[in-house]
Amino acid sequence: MRNLSAGETSTRTTGSTTLAFGWCVLKVFLGTGEQGSASVATEIDLEETGLRFLELLSRYQPPEFHLSRARRFFSYFCDNLKWAHHVKTMINRETDLLGIERVWRGYFAEHGEEKSNLPG
Repeated sequence: MRNLSAGETSTRTTGSTTLAFGWCVLKVFLGTGEQGSASVATEIDLEETGLRFLELLSRYQPPEFHLSRARRFFSYFCDNLKWAHHVKTMINRETDLLGIERVWRGYFAEHGEEKSNLPG
């Protein structure tokens, strides 16, 4: 990664390793991980990020990988949520990506205050 020190600082400040790692990956993916860059987003839409992942997963991975990759992604990404264990359990019970999407949207319909998350 180009800017690991920002992620390490974020981890120390917030205590969320998952969010810090995700933030570093997001910065590198968007091309904003350069030292001294001022164009870094200040807010992450967790609901939209999860939905975007499901969209990209269905587009670029073969169907036999859909469930395993989605479950692996959400097992880490849900750690950013207050009721992470509950959401992970519900996602792991689903048998297809549409079911996972339904669970994901349903969570944010009930807990809209968690939709956005500010990085440390």
